[in-house]
Amino acid sequence: MENLDIARYMLDNGYGMITGKSVHNQRVEIMWRDVYEGVLPYFHDLFFYMEEESILDPLDERHIYALHFVFLSNINHKLDTWNEAWANHRLRTVRSTPKRLFLEGAINVNTDRPSQTADEADTVNANQLLHESRPIFQQSTYIVSQQCQQELEHLDTDFEISRSGVQIFIQAVHITLRHDSFPNL
Repeated sequence: MENLDIARYMLDNGYGMITGKSVHNQRVEIMWRDVYEGVLPYFHDLFFYMEEESILDPLDERHIYALHFVFLSNINHKLDTWNEAWANHRLRTVRSTPKRLFLEGAINVNTDRPSQTADEADTVNANQLLHESRPIFQQSTYIVSQQCQQELEHLDTDFEISRSGVQIFIQAVHITLRHDSFPNL
């Protein structure tokens, strides 16, 4: 264990400590902070507002489906815009961009080393998943009918007119509820 003296000091004085493989990569943490601050606070605040106003029920699969239907492409578009800006921003320490560094690394990769077979990689990934402590959420099994999907696709998805997508979300929920009430329509 690295920093054994620090670990002893922490434990002897009633403090906690993290041991084992570190999952706290400072660069990754900084990037996630930048992603959150650059893209996600608007949606975070909007969804919490919708929840507080009882517009969004995060435990109702129809609401989650409608949320994805209305907002997912908009969120992905904003993430793509952020990604493009980040990949092309200048890193002063290496006088290059992350995109250029990645491409240079891909071009200069040592191909003489044998690579893992797909089976070996799957075994390693499966073992890592077994030892992860994070919860794994099941994907929603909520499925809408083809008629419901067609009706949803006819919604006007202009966020400027619809109060940031909230009105579109409400309409989408009503459509899914109506089709759930009358499954044979």
